[in-house]
Amino acid sequence: EATFAAADLKPLHVQLRSQVVRPAGADPYVVYIARDVTAQREALRNLVETERWASMGRLASFVAHEINTPLTNISLLTASISRRVSDPEIQERLKKIAAQGRIAASITGELLKFTRPGAINPIETELTDLIRAAVEQTDAFRKPGVELRDETRTRSVVCAVDPMRIQEVFVNLLKNAYEATPHGRVRIRLQDLGSLVAVSISDTGSGIPPEVQSRLFEAFFTTKKKGEGTGLGLAISRNFVVSHGGDITLTSEPGKGSTFTVVLPKQAPGVRETE
Repeated sequence: EATFAAADLKPLHVQLRSQVVRPAGADPYVVYIARDVTAQREALRNLVETERWASMGRLASFVAHEINTPLTNISLLTASISRRVSDPEIQERLKKIAAQGRIAASITGELLKFTRPGAINPIETELTDLIRAAVEQTDAFRKPGVELRDETRTRSVVCAVDPMRIQEVFVNLLKNAYEATPHGRVRIRLQDLGSLVAVSISDTGSGIPPEVQSRLFEAFFTTKKKGEGTGLGLAISRNFVVSHGGDITLTSEPGKGSTFTVVLPKQAPGVRETE
């Protein structure tokens, strides 16, 4: 089998076969057969993904709810003690406890997203507005020596998307691009592909090794240091995009940078075009 890039930037899987034919009284020749197996590969991938997300969702939901109860108690007790004591050292330690509690709560919040992987509420949305909002939201993560080149400002593309979820996708991709780029450039581009739209976020960072690329969208897989990431951001982002009928693709070269491309249909599944 071989994989090619179709005109809409989506992968095209082709199964190639050859057979030597030796007719009587004639020279032998080779017959090549090329069969598009993209639909079969996509159906198999969707089945595996659905089963995996369902099992992970059940586990994540149980863990998140079990952890949230003691976290709530810790938060309430910490706040109660803080109101009763005035010792500066104790107050400082209580602040550290509260900060760790907030980190744990954010992790359980990410886990709970596994329980609702496919629920979207698409509405007609100006995609560039979501990009600008994500740029503003992530500006604090951009290092002083990193230039942001937003090439979408003069474009206008309306899509039927769930704005909160797609904005979260752009936020995750921009944060990752800034974290991977100590100096250089992060660029955002938008392509109108007719019934589809593609948003690319590129960086000139360290790039991603091939062995890591194959696992990058797996839940709980992360290359960050302990405590700096849950390994859920890209997995959830891809799931949000797939729920819209789209996909996220990655191209990367170690030492030169990476490009994440979000391909979305202008009309999400189950949404009719307005006349």
